[in-house]
This record gives sequence, structure tokens and C-alpha cells, in this order.
Amino acid sequence: MSAPRTRSDKVSDINLQEEFKAIREGMASMQAALELQLDKKVDTLRDTMMKLAHDNMESMKKQMEKITKEIRESLDVEVGVLSARMDAIELKIEKNKTSKKLRFDPDVSIIVSGLSSVNNEDATEKVRELLAAGLRCDPMPELVAVERLRPRGPGPGIIKVEFRTVEEKVAALRLKHLLRENRSFERVYIRSAKSHADRLIELNFRTLLRELPTVGKDFYITGRMMKRSPVDADAYSKNK
Repeated sequence: MSAPRTRSDKVSDINLQEEFKAIREGMASMQAALELQLDKKVDTLRDTMMKLAHDNMESMKKQMEKITKEIRESLDVEVGVLSARMDAIELKIEKNKTSKKLRFDPDVSIIVSGLSSVNNEDATEKVRELLAAGLRCDPMPELVAVERLRPRGPGPGIIKVEFRTVEEKVAALRLKHLLRENRSFERVYIRSAKSHADRLIELNFRTLLRELPTVGKDFYITGRMMKRSPVDADAYSKNK
């Protein structure tokens, strides 16, 4: 059997219980304090991280804006340089076109044949007279250049006439039928000027037609191949 508990033993147990309770309360208080401190540190760390992230974002944004600005300025400079080079090239091309522009460009020029000539004549004035009295041009077209060529036979040499625009040339050609109504110009003929290549093609066609024994007499060239009337075909055969 165990020995009976004394008063001193009971007091000791009470003291131990109170001490244990105090220790437990102290641990609970310490745990609460630690949790509070931990929460504060977590909040502080979170705020710090968010501030760092925000600062980094602002820094990255400023850096990107700086880089973008530098790239844009560099591109502006390159584009400016390229534009200047292109302008210079276009100017050179335009100058070359101007310097190499054909005199009596077929697109704006006509050929006048049969217009009488005199010594020391003013070919430009004679053409103006032809346009005014023979073709009755109104308004009078602007003449860029006029040149009479040396005659290749007994008749007067042909005259090359360059107008300012295609429209002026076409307007003059449309009035050529009026020359037959004026006795001073009834033997004058005008036609559109041709390029060197077109003249060679026409010459080759004429040569080919002359060499065709049966059908050659039935056609002639006026810029395009035309069929002769039977009477003209017979006359052509007799005079060949």
C-alpha cells in the first residue's frame, strides 16, 4: 500500500498546477505575440515586394519608353536620309528625261508636205499661215518647234511641226480635209509624225506589197494597211 499523502504534498501539487497553468498561459501569450509579429512581418514583406514590383514596373516602363524613343528617332533619321536620296534620284531621272527629250516627239508632231518654199523664208510663219488660213484653227495652237528639211526631189522639202500638247496635234489633223477647200493649200498634205521604228515598219510593208504580184496592188499604207478601190488598183498597176 502507498503511503498516505501529506499536507505538504498537496500544497506542492497545487503549486505545480499553477506553475503549469502559468507556463501554458505564457506560451499562449507568446504564440499570440509571435503570430502578431509574423503577420506584421508578412504585411511588411508584402508591401515591400509590391513597392519593389511597382518601382520595377515604372523603371521598366521608363526604360522601354526611352528605347522606343531612340528607335523612333533613329528610324526618322534613316527615313529622312532615304527620302533625300530618293528625291535626288528622281531629280536626276527627271533631268535625264528632260535632256533626252526627243525633238519633234511623234506624239505631238505632224509632217507638212507640199507647202511652197522661198529663199530666206520664215518656216514658222508659213506654218502659222497654214494653220490659220488652211486649217482654220481656233484657237491657234502653240508651236514648240518648226523645221523645214532639205528637199529630196524637185518639190519643196517637208516641214516638221511640234505642238505643245497631243490635243493640239489631234485638233489640227482633224481639220486637214479643209485644205482641199483652199486653192492656196489644195496640194498641201499633213500627217502625223512617226517614230523611226514606225517608219521602218511602214517601209518594210511597202516593200513587201510591191513584191506581191497579185494582191500587192490592192493595198496601200497610211499608218495602217488600206484596200484600194478597183480603179486605183488598176492605175497603180499601170504606173508600176
